[in-house]
Amino acid sequence: MARQLPVKPHLRDLSPRWIQRQDGVFLHLEDDLGLAKTAVQIPQNLTPILLLCDGTRALPAINGALLLQGISIGEKRIYNLIEQLDDALLLENGKFAAEKVKAIQKYRNSKHRPMSFAGTIYPSTISDLDLFIEESKSKFKRSSQSDE
Repeated sequence: MARQLPVKPHLRDLSPRWIQRQDGVFLHLEDDLGLAKTAVQIPQNLTPILLLCDGTRALPAINGALLLQGISIGEKRIYNLIEQLDDALLLENGKFAAEKVKAIQKYRNSKHRPMSFAGTIYPSTISDLDLFIEESKSKFKRSSQSDE
């Protein structure tokens, strides 16, 4: 049974980037908020579909607009791409809406705000963070002494 997708898919504001792979040029799209665990890489020849995912067209209209541009890929392939975009939380009116609500509720219900950069810029465990701070302080002291 086919999964229910947004009737008129609306692509979120994203930060796309072109990538070169052995099998061609692709547009890499991922959830900038970090809610999704997957990204989507769209072949260059299929990127016109993205321009049509503005929330004003249903899948048959997207297919028709592509046909007018001389692009014939079929509704099934369009459906599959829209499904991938939805799974990667890249559609404003798809799975993303529910995941966004969950993330906001989780944030509001937490006892304290999680450290944004723990584990990336500085250590996430208290003992490692203490050591990191002490090492940083000693480096700072050494550099300020050499300036004198």
